[in-house]
Amino acid sequence: MVRIHGWDLNSFSNLHFHEPHNPTFSLPSTQPNSQNKFPSHLQPLFNASLHLCEPFTALLCELSSEARRIIVINNSMMAFVVQDVVTVPNVESYTFNYVSAFSCFLFLLESMGKTLEANTEGFPKDLPSLEDCFTTEFVDSNGLQYEFQNLNSGCLYNTCRIVEATSMDLMEKLDYDKMH
Repeated sequence: MVRIHGWDLNSFSNLHFHEPHNPTFSLPSTQPNSQNKFPSHLQPLFNASLHLCEPFTALLCELSSEARRIIVINNSMMAFVVQDVVTVPNVESYTFNYVSAFSCFLFLLESMGKTLEANTEGFPKDLPSLEDCFTTEFVDSNGLQYEFQNLNSGCLYNTCRIVEATSMDLMEKLDYDKMH
């Protein structure tokens, strides 16, 4: 079922939703007393999403035979699933980063083996590492996604320059070959 508030779906004859077969998985109960507050009970969902690569590619090939141009906007945790966009000539993809540009910059910096320079303007001191924020399983699955991030045409961020100009500017310097 699709819910889009304020839209009359009957007025959009060219808007189609495709629902792939979703792999089955079970979620363990939450661990409210865990030292790490990351929602680790969702890890089976993240793992199950890896099985969507083949159905997505099949849909992409079907659509590309009918469309002049296809733009794929994927969540950053779906880079593995959309990796085959580079094999279809009339398709380009953009990664939507749903966390702040500040977080994206820190993730990118840490993934490059770099650290934030002391007294960097606009950044708090004593920032936690990825390991302090996420479970090992999530960091590993995120690492798999990161391997395919370079296959996109650019990145979209859940932010604006008025709020996070410093983070955006620093990220562009680190990842200069991408559109941000």
